[in-house]
Amino acid sequence: MRTPLGTGFALHDATAGNRRNGGETKPADDGRDRSRERTILYFQGSRCEADRLNIAGLTASAHGHGWSVQILAMPGDAAAMRSLLKLWKPDGVVGDMRFADMRAFASIPLVVIGSPGNQRPGYARYVANEPIPTVSLAVEELRRLRYPDYAFAGACTDEPWCVEREKAFRTVLARYGLDCRSFFPDARETEDSPSRQKALRVWLAALPKPCALLAANDMVGRSVLAAARALGIRVPDELAVCGVDNDLETCLHTSPTLTSIEPDFYCGGFLAGELIVRLAEECADVPRVTTFGALRIRRRESTSPSVVRDSLARKALSFIAEKAASGLTAADVVGLFKCSRRSAEMRFRRATGMTIMEAILAERVETAKALLRRPDLKLEAVATLSGWKTYSVFRRHFTEVCGLPPSEWRTANVR
Repeated sequence: MRTPLGTGFALHDATAGNRRNGGETKPADDGRDRSRERTILYFQGSRCEADRLNIAGLTASAHGHGWSVQILAMPGDAAAMRSLLKLWKPDGVVGDMRFADMRAFASIPLVVIGSPGNQRPGYARYVANEPIPTVSLAVEELRRLRYPDYAFAGACTDEPWCVEREKAFRTVLARYGLDCRSFFPDARETEDSPSRQKALRVWLAALPKPCALLAANDMVGRSVLAAARALGIRVPDELAVCGVDNDLETCLHTSPTLTSIEPDFYCGGFLAGELIVRLAEECADVPRVTTFGALRIRRRESTSPSVVRDSLARKALSFIAEKAASGLTAADVVGLFKCSRRSAEMRFRRATGMTIMEAILAERVETAKALLRRPDLKLEAVATLSGWKTYSVFRRHFTEVCGLPPSEWRTANVR
């Protein structure tokens, strides 16, 4: 049973008694010393943005319970995995685990970040992105362009999350009387293989234009943009492309830059930590699958023909969008122009209708709105994560812009 987390981190499930060993209490004779600080091992499959946010959320959960998190690279074989588990004697394990021999975790609380599919063991618990809220944001963005046709570019059919995402895309489109054409590559081909790229080009060339396309993730989106460029398909005028994951290393280094949905990976990590604790405490009501939603869409050039003609001003806007919440100052942005501050400000305002600081503050407000939709975050944390130095300054500016203080805005907009 899936437990969706649309409004908070409360865990519940109707399948009470669904424990590892047929509902029986598991004996605590597995060699772990419970007098020491409890430890969760996180096996890091990559170093992408999703991984970083998963770790941040997991760490926040673990520290809240007085536990610690040890981050390790995924070992190359089963023997190396057994050695690591013997060394660390963890109280729980979290990770992607797609390529791991999961039999090694049969006696340890295990939470997999990803969809369970049909081949995953029943003793594990799963934290996965809920596909409907995620693709709903994508459909909202793509419908804004009023293109008559839609398409979905998948990773491969042996990835459960990808199949679920395509199905959800069709479901949401059907609400508007729309359908989509789908592409799934041969699972035997590697991601960047020439044959996969060739098949993608053939499929893209045959799509009616203009067309709005959802890529299964940002890596697929990057491949779509590369294929479109090779075919001379104009993005976004003939083909609008939206990815999923908001992986900055990918989205900001495509041409054009890639619009992407940002799932709430922090929430996913936090939920994984909460599940580990409950499994370690042998709670009877731990759901097999718990889901988290999406935070927001990060609009970039692949769905938004820029009305800002000045290339440096466009670069400055992209820089502000990515860095506003990280202590960015107007002086940092001025540095992109390589001229005096006065000249940079005049050029930016002429191109965008805003001062540099106004653009920074506007982006911080949008970031705050996304964070306010996470009820687990205190208002002071929202202020800090949005880029304000103090809550009082944040509250004053947010209220001026939005007409409501942050707490009241949250109440009015979060269901």
